[in-house]
Amino acid sequence: MDDLASIYAKLVDMASWPENWNTYKALPINPNAIARAKNWVTEVYQHCPDIEEPNVVGDAADGGVVFEWRNGIRGLTIYVCSDTIDYLKSWGANMSTEMEDGDIQDIGDFLDLRLWLIDGHTKFVEMAREAV
Repeated sequence: MDDLASIYAKLVDMASWPENWNTYKALPINPNAIARAKNWVTEVYQHCPDIEEPNVVGDAADGGVVFEWRNGIRGLTIYVCSDTIDYLKSWGANMSTEMEDGDIQDIGDFLDLRLWLIDGHTKFVEMAREAV
């Protein structure tokens, strides 16, 4: 749970970021997005307690919170806004043929994405399936 405490600290810090926090006219991080991100990542760690800590950044475009995981060439980016949670899967640089996006409705959607990210790592796949 040290990872979760670290993520919570980053979210608390994001709450203090002013407008233009990145010097490129970024919006402040929306407090509702921060609250939603905290609830969502808590649920992720309840189902996947051994998940590696994601990179956590602010989304300059809409004031949301972004979680990023990588596994070799595969990347999974989760965008948490005040009213939606979306994902981007990438396995290369070509946006037409090596990326996919969509929305996350529940933790089951994330677990499926997580399995895609760690495909080939049997231990983690079994652990994620047992957690459901």
